[in-house]
Amino acid sequence: MCGFIGIYGPEGVDVAGEVYEGLLAVQHRGQDAAGITTFTDSFHVKKGLGLVLEVFNESNMARLRGNLGVGHVRYPTLGSNQGEDAQPFHLPYPIGVALAMHANFHPDMADYSDVIAGYQTYPHVDIYDTGVRAAKPIIAMINGASRPTMAWGNRPMLPHVMRQGSDDFPNRELQAMAQRMESQGALAASFFTGFPHADIELAGSSAVVVTDNDMARAEKLRDELLDFAWDHRSDFIYEIEPLETSLERAAEMGREADGDAGPVVLLDHYDNAASGGAMDTMTVLATLDWKELHGIVLQERAAVEP
Repeated sequence: MCGFIGIYGPEGVDVAGEVYEGLLAVQHRGQDAAGITTFTDSFHVKKGLGLVLEVFNESNMARLRGNLGVGHVRYPTLGSNQGEDAQPFHLPYPIGVALAMHANFHPDMADYSDVIAGYQTYPHVDIYDTGVRAAKPIIAMINGASRPTMAWGNRPMLPHVMRQGSDDFPNRELQAMAQRMESQGALAASFFTGFPHADIELAGSSAVVVTDNDMARAEKLRDELLDFAWDHRSDFIYEIEPLETSLERAAEMGREADGDAGPVVLLDHYDNAASGGAMDTMTVLATLDWKELHGIVLQERAAVEP
């Protein structure tokens, strides 16, 4: 998951302290490593393994000068727990970025990078492949073999998380379209379903296409992705089933199985940090009829371990 915060303050104001406080607030999103980068006329960086309280102290915070700052707490899904994986990163060479399918895209992301590629699966099983898709055009650019040209756009829609699966229509078709574009010469093509719970103006679906020095083609392919998504926007709506109905169906499935199959799994999808949940809601447990449902195993774990 990871957590991050960015602050752009007034000239002459150091924002590192506020970034630090923000990282404390999102510590539950990652406990492997933490880091802050600020900028004045150059970058100032402090990052390392451990919790926010362990990485930063009065001495190293004093070095983080500047009114522009970003902070990050890491939850490792790739790489290792070495210090070199601690973030944020700042790079003095062409930048290729691999983003999750749930990314909410901002135009600055295109302005300050050279290539962007997004996951094409959800659940995400193409993390490595997406990194390769982002890296290959950058390597070609460094070698003088290509000039990546990127077009991005969005549509005012918030696809429900439960309708973002890449094995379901219409996201399945959108990701297939993006893959087909790449097979036909695009350096990278990505449709982002976005993260609908973010309280920002540009939350929601977007598309990015990278070509070799052909902006007109990049824009055409981008619009094909966005138009298809918009035409099928109603299919991104998730019809939520009442909890009582779900519990009744689970009980009936258990009775019909009569020990021959199972278990029956009740998934409380939204009570997780990725969806803004506190990970400690008791609504499902309080509603269960324990006489009807058998063989339920519960495990509780703190969101942030001491």
